[in-house]
Amino acid sequence: MEFAKITSVKFGTVMADGTMQTTLNELGVIKKGTATLNFAEPDITDIEIEESDTPYASKKGTGEKDLTMTLLGIETVNLATLLGGTYTAATGSVPEQIAMPSSTNDVLRAVQLEGQNADGEPVIIAIVKSNVIISSSDTITKDDVAGWTIKCKILQPVNASGVPTSPYFFKAGTPT
Repeated sequence: MEFAKITSVKFGTVMADGTMQTTLNELGVIKKGTATLNFAEPDITDIEIEESDTPYASKKGTGEKDLTMTLLGIETVNLATLLGGTYTAATGSVPEQIAMPSSTNDVLRAVQLEGQNADGEPVIIAIVKSNVIISSSDTITKDDVAGWTIKCKILQPVNASGVPTSPYFFKAGTPT
């Protein structure tokens, strides 16, 4: 399965039952060349014994899994959703604004990246639960636009009984 073209990224609330959210919204557009899907190689810990220089066994840990992109065109109300702030609409001469919390909080969201493979068939990566980390460090120039860098760190969802469910899905092709 490969991505040849990204068509949208959508965000939604995390479901309490550990399943994928079906109500998702586009909050912006992805700046060309900024989307990366990272499934890092897991850490390996060798279990060594005194009698040999060769490991007796090895234990595989987890590697970081995340989706990172720069979004453009995010409306203020949607930016508040990603930042974890409180949105206030414009009234009279007071502009719209986001009141940020006094402490850093986790912003948990379901995320779905939609696109096409090389044959033009639909491809989806659905992330059931992620911690959304947002930053901006673009250089502002007349030749470019500064955007918001969104990192969605994949987390383990659980159902109502506390049992782990699938954290992400890869979907390809057209259903028959």
